[in-house]
Amino acid sequence: MFIKATMDIKIKYMENSIKDNNINKIEEGKIRNYLDDSYNNAVIFTYDKTDSTNIRAKEYAKEQKAKHNSNTYDIAESRKEVLQGIFVAEEQTGGRGRLGRTFYSPESVGIYMSLLIPADKIQGDIQMITIGTAVAVCHSVKKVCNIDLGIKWVNDLYKNGKKVCGILAEAVNDEDTGKIKNIVIGIGINCTTEEFPDEISDKATSLSKEGIIDRNRLIAEIAEDVADVAGRLSDYSIIEEYRRKSIVYGKEVTYNYKGLEKKGVVKEINDLGNLVVYADDGSVDVLSSGEVSVKGEWT
Repeated sequence: MFIKATMDIKIKYMENSIKDNNINKIEEGKIRNYLDDSYNNAVIFTYDKTDSTNIRAKEYAKEQKAKHNSNTYDIAESRKEVLQGIFVAEEQTGGRGRLGRTFYSPESVGIYMSLLIPADKIQGDIQMITIGTAVAVCHSVKKVCNIDLGIKWVNDLYKNGKKVCGILAEAVNDEDTGKIKNIVIGIGINCTTEEFPDEISDKATSLSKEGIIDRNRLIAEIAEDVADVAGRLSDYSIIEEYRRKSIVYGKEVTYNYKGLEKKGVVKEINDLGNLVVYADDGSVDVLSSGEVSVKGEWT
């Protein structure tokens, strides 16, 4: 009861700040006000402008490795925590998505964040981290904004048939052993973006083009929810939820398979998060990576 009362006070305080029009600014203190106390050891860095929060997170991990080698290591009490760091920018000049694409990241209207998570704290198949993150972000957006999002395999979140969020997970290898040491998860969300570049204007949308979204609260919720799923990736309920949120089931898709462009119908997402497509040529293709284009209208 005491914990709940404390959180209610925090939330009430932050809700009042919305009325004061202070909510548009992303700030460490505001994020921490929403973040559960169990994540107090996680570092939080905010930037007015940076090239990429994923780059900042990877640089931080590398710096902490150097400090560890010189006996001044201080990252979240020597990696006890699942969530090591949160890196958030008001604007990105070099935001990146999968397949080398850019992610449009204009000032003050989105969430451009990266989470630093130690690989040895991920419970389950590390290859499932993008699947888990997609489920987590959907949960956070529903909780904070009361908006239901769908998942387009493998890493994009959609609202009313248009992309609203992209996820990019990258491994950080130990330079000495070559093993994966950390995972950096980049999450880009169009919160209140009103205008998009011509090349994506018919494909992208925002969570809301009216009113204010409490970005600090949403950042904290996402960080907590992603940390939660990272600690239980082997939980079967995660892939089940991913399937329920999928917007490609039963859809006709175009995709590249072993160098060939093919068409088929999506029939399944298996337990590994792979897309199972019944191709027009009669074959059954299992896609573990890549991208599919969906034919026709869809939501």
